[in-house]
Amino acid sequence: MRATTITTDTATTADAAGAAQPLAQLQPLPLPTTPSMPRRAFLRAKALVAGAVALGYVLPGAATRALAAGSGAPAGLSPENLPAALTDLRLKPLLTMRLDVHPLQVIGATPGATRRVGVVPGGQFHGERLSGVILEGGNDWQSVRSDGSTTLDVRLVLKTDDGALIGVTYRGVRHGPADVIARLEKGEVVDPASYYFRIIPMFETAAPRYDWLNRIVAVGSGQRRADGVVYNLFEVL
Repeated sequence: MRATTITTDTATTADAAGAAQPLAQLQPLPLPTTPSMPRRAFLRAKALVAGAVALGYVLPGAATRALAAGSGAPAGLSPENLPAALTDLRLKPLLTMRLDVHPLQVIGATPGATRRVGVVPGGQFHGERLSGVILEGGNDWQSVRSDGSTTLDVRLVLKTDDGALIGVTYRGVRHGPADVIARLEKGEVVDPASYYFRIIPMFETAAPRYDWLNRIVAVGSGQRRADGVVYNLFEVL
């Protein structure tokens, strides 16, 4: 079967200790291959698969077929029958941006969530294909949910070094251990590996040179700092 991968320049994954390993060095994990299995056995095997995938293990086709058969999944939906374009996710560096932020405007506990708004007075961005500044007037409408996670709803306007204007909107989520989030809220600099902070930006522009931005999806990782936020963005190819 084809193993689902996310790659930039090289295909690597992380072991349980967080160390990067080439995918080729990981050994297949043996699983039952009986075409039909009891539901309890299937659920156990499914849980084992989920754990293996989380650790980056490549599963043999026989195991995937067994799970597909046990779950009653149509053969056409089995990963081994999907084209490579659906099993490989490739990323290309897009840009890094830093947002300056004012103190949060806390609206408070609304019926949906605790609402607060971050005003963005400016910032900078840089990449091989575009660089420039973030204009004043951006904002980040945040919702702090009951589970402690924070969702983001952001609107920005970028101005490139050659004068083009680019609108950016993105949704995102940030969460982590309670003590880590408490330190972030106090303005402390925290290791970004200790919490989850991801965004999905979309772009729009009328500038011909950057027209390609209108037709891409990007993903990014973020770090909250005392003076603002830093994101590293990648184009999904």
